[in-house]
Amino acid sequence: MKKLILVGYLLAIVAVFVSAQQGDLAKNMGRDPGQSLHDIKPEKGTWNFNKRKVWEIDKAGNEAFGRPGEPRIGDKGILYLRDFDKKFSYIFDADGALLKKFAFQGEGKELSNYINCFTFGETVVIGAMDKLHFYTGDGELIKSVPNNIFIRFPLAFMNKSEYLVAPGALAGLSAGMAEIVKVNLESGKDEKFAEIKLSEEEKTLPPGGVIIGLIPQILAAYDENNKRIYFCKNSEYEIFAADADGRILNRFARKTERINVSLDARKEHLSFFLEDMPEERITSMAEKLPGKLAYFHTIQVNEGFLYIFRMSGLSTKTTRQAIDIYSLDGEFLYAGAIQFENGLSLKTVNGIQIKGNSLYALLQDESGKSRIVKYKIDIPLKR
Repeated sequence: MKKLILVGYLLAIVAVFVSAQQGDLAKNMGRDPGQSLHDIKPEKGTWNFNKRKVWEIDKAGNEAFGRPGEPRIGDKGILYLRDFDKKFSYIFDADGALLKKFAFQGEGKELSNYINCFTFGETVVIGAMDKLHFYTGDGELIKSVPNNIFIRFPLAFMNKSEYLVAPGALAGLSAGMAEIVKVNLESGKDEKFAEIKLSEEEKTLPPGGVIIGLIPQILAAYDENNKRIYFCKNSEYEIFAADADGRILNRFARKTERINVSLDARKEHLSFFLEDMPEERITSMAEKLPGKLAYFHTIQVNEGFLYIFRMSGLSTKTTRQAIDIYSLDGEFLYAGAIQFENGLSLKTVNGIQIKGNSLYALLQDESGKSRIVKYKIDIPLKR
């Protein structure tokens, strides 16, 4: 998982140039620059997810995990999991039984270099450095599409032919603007979906990869039922709702403080992932990183509500995930959290996946041994 989280530093230093028109999204929407935003309390208080363990696995069938990462939930509770040491992905059924291995990486294999995984409907998309590989839910390759994942990182898939892409990291963008592009594989045409203006701090960040929750990113989630797309820059607590053509329908925001990250904390985080790098190089890199966390690392639509996964720290042994729950119209309804006990912690910042009332978590014990745990949770339901 280390290579994925620090992909720019471990795989390549990528200079990203995005052509953008003048103006910014807020102005295009007619936002009042003098509008005062105040932090708000959830209308309905605290949400108790009341998690109950269903099963736990620390191996794939009789085969021990190497370095598992990237849990993803597919249709009917299917779980996809990457093994970065063994260079392939697993498919497990809803009961945790191993079904198949797929998406093999290496010379003469399907993948050049695994970067990320995306699921929608009965489709799985594996993002490599140079291509997007579309698979059926049971791991059969459908097609491969050329794609530079650093410049065109997938944000949300509407279907097998239409999806949104944007720069993978809001760093090193010379134009001071990041463009979200809607890709249409059938027509072969790309269309501008939206523009995101970078802050002065973001304009000075050097080009490179993503440290999840620290390097600013564009996030998006697709609401299939209402054909809406929710998107944001995670260094600002402002979320936009748009139709499939990028027309803004709504926006909602909160004014709340970002969490400070000390230089020592940034150095410690880099040292964990770059064990062999000299200390002076670690210090130099850490000094160039943001001094504050992003607000959140993931947004998703689940059963008619928008879930926002908050950042609380850079620890590699996080035991708590805070989740803000909004209505799809932008009402802040609940503040909830998932807590892990008995010496278990999240193996990665984004190691939690929720779909319906199922939660899958990639956890580690105090010795560092990995396991996937499935829980049932209580979730808000639309009346």
